[in-house]
Formats: sequence, C-alpha cells, structure tokens
Amino acid sequence: MNAVLTKTHAIKPTLSQSLKLGAHLKHVRDAGLADAIGGFNEWIALCGLTRQRADRLIVLCERVNGRRL
Repeated sequence: MNAVLTKTHAIKPTLSQSLKLGAHLKHVRDAGLADAIGGFNEWIALCGLTRQRADRLIVLCERVNGRRL
C-alpha cells in the first residue's frame, strides 16, 4: 500500500486511494448494493468508516470528477 506515515505512525491514504475509495462508496450507495446487510450505514460501519468520513470521500470524488450532489 502506497501511503504516507503521519507523526502518529498511522497510515494515511494517498489522494489517489481516497478517490478510488470515494468512487467505490458512491457506487455501493447509489446501486443499493448494501441493502441486503442492513443498508449503507451498516456497510460502512463494517468497513471501519464513519458516516461523516464516507460522505466526505464521496463528495471529494464527485468534485474531482465534476459531478456534485
């Protein structure tokens, strides 16, 4: 994984990785792929993300690609 270490030694994703994750989250949310396990909120919790972080990644992806909610 190509990542940068922060001062706390936590792995910080690169911009490219954040954009890919945001695109994947948007696809799952828009297609309703997580409905079988309790919905999008349940799915992102299982992935270890907060709803706020997931929303920010989706918005980042949309802004870079020129699409906004």
